[in-house]
Amino acid sequence: MVLEDAVAWTRDVSASGAYVTLRGNSHPLAQEGAHLKLEFVLEHVNPNGPVKLACDGEVLRVDQEAEHVGLAVRITAYRFSHVISPLEHTR
Repeated sequence: MVLEDAVAWTRDVSASGAYVTLRGNSHPLAQEGAHLKLEFVLEHVNPNGPVKLACDGEVLRVDQEAEHVGLAVRITAYRFSHVISPLEHTR
């Protein structure tokens, strides 16, 4: 997934939020109350190919670790984008 300008990993994704992990021990968005944009690629929801899901969110909690930062994010809005072509998906 993409978080603003960083690549991130997710776990515990639901319709209302996600837990996002960023490499490194700091990031400008790693503060409670920060508003951010998330982008997911959903591989198997459409038989015509992957779909982009763009979300707006708010950071509810920040977990600082030695080599990464974890963010508990509440999703405040979302929208589905176009089906991704095979060429675009491999970039």
